[in-house]
Amino acid sequence: MVSFQKILRLICYRNRRKIMHRLKELKEYQSLHPERLQKLQLEKLNNLLNHAYENVEYYNEALGKTELLKKGRIEINFIEELAQIPFLTKDLVRSLGAKLYSRDHQERGSFMNSSGGSTGEPTRIMQDREYLISNLACFELAKSWRGVGPYDSEIILWGAERDTFEGKKPLSSYVGDFLRNRIMINCYKMTPDDMARYIQLMNRHKPAMIRAYADAIYELACFARKNNIHVESQNVIHPTAGTLFDYMREEIEDVFQCRVFNHYGSREVGAIASECPAHDGMHIFWGHIHAEVVDSDGNPCEPGQEGEIVVTSLDNYSMPIIRYKIADVGIMREPEKCQCGISFPRLASVSGRTSDFFRTRDGRAVTPIYFAQLLGVYRKEAGVEKFQVIQKDYDHIKIKLIGNRDAFTQMQDEINNKIKIVMGDDCRIEYEFVSEIETSNTGKARYAVSEMVHKSI
Repeated sequence: MVSFQKILRLICYRNRRKIMHRLKELKEYQSLHPERLQKLQLEKLNNLLNHAYENVEYYNEALGKTELLKKGRIEINFIEELAQIPFLTKDLVRSLGAKLYSRDHQERGSFMNSSGGSTGEPTRIMQDREYLISNLACFELAKSWRGVGPYDSEIILWGAERDTFEGKKPLSSYVGDFLRNRIMINCYKMTPDDMARYIQLMNRHKPAMIRAYADAIYELACFARKNNIHVESQNVIHPTAGTLFDYMREEIEDVFQCRVFNHYGSREVGAIASECPAHDGMHIFWGHIHAEVVDSDGNPCEPGQEGEIVVTSLDNYSMPIIRYKIADVGIMREPEKCQCGISFPRLASVSGRTSDFFRTRDGRAVTPIYFAQLLGVYRKEAGVEKFQVIQKDYDHIKIKLIGNRDAFTQMQDEINNKIKIVMGDDCRIEYEFVSEIETSNTGKARYAVSEMVHKSI
């Protein structure tokens, strides 16, 4: 017998039939030959670029200056020709404002969204119905790679203020959560009592998927282990909104006894890439996103070479986001077919924010992942519970720590030596044991922070 609850959920999803239709298309695309995918991508890019040229003040001027304009139309025949289009940056988005809006944005059901602004001023982006449908379909596609269906249960450990509520939660949110078969819990509230309650909730419900900030679910795993709290084996964990380091994945999988699937996205362009069952990089959501990785001169990086991630949102016509420097650093995977059978190209990794890269006096860029992995490896042996590495100057590193001071002191010289390998022998390393380490204004942990003023890599 179909339950009343199930009927209501089916009604809810029936109203989202466009999302399910888009999901069906994406599932068909994911098995296409790469040459066919590239042809489809070129079609979407040409459609977007011509709309932007005809309807957006900024792009009418910017695209009109390129060799892509032929007989009054924008035409690209090869992906490489995108390099003629200037990069869009966060500062440029803020300064251009309405010059980036399409003339017909209101007819498209436009609405405003913004980045979290964890490293500075939030970036406001206009989006619309078609973008939202495509973005939600991409998320459903990622869930399908985890064996999770559209109607399956979720527990969501989240922290952005506009996604959670202080005080009494409105009735409409309870209804929405019920219809979506999800339970929302707030990672802004992570006291010991809260965390014990969250674990009890997960033990009792055992949802099809737990979606969480990467650092929040890691902290919950560490809390359970430290306090010998029993954790029922879960089904799937989907961490996002932060870098998932190897040591974090290991701890989460060990405590929750289930698979962890990494996911990469942003407020500005939505879902970008996600991990499949092969766990060998993250598939880019081909058809929704075009992604590039470029070096400090703006030239394409070779697969395996670290650089800045540049994204084009293919479905947002209300405010075209073309070749946007999202301020993240990553590596593109070799263009070979994945063991899972999905043809979408892959990011090998996302290393962190460009603003968090450390710099040496001779101009070298040092990835923040080095420090996070280093202290992550020593977290048990050196008694480290939480940490934050801050570059104060070229030759000055400060590390805030929560943990066992005596245990850490025994490992301190070894850690110092490994930091000096990348930062130089003259680097002064300062340690401060604290009771609390602040998160960003969206609830995310920042493991590495550069206070240096420098250009992006």
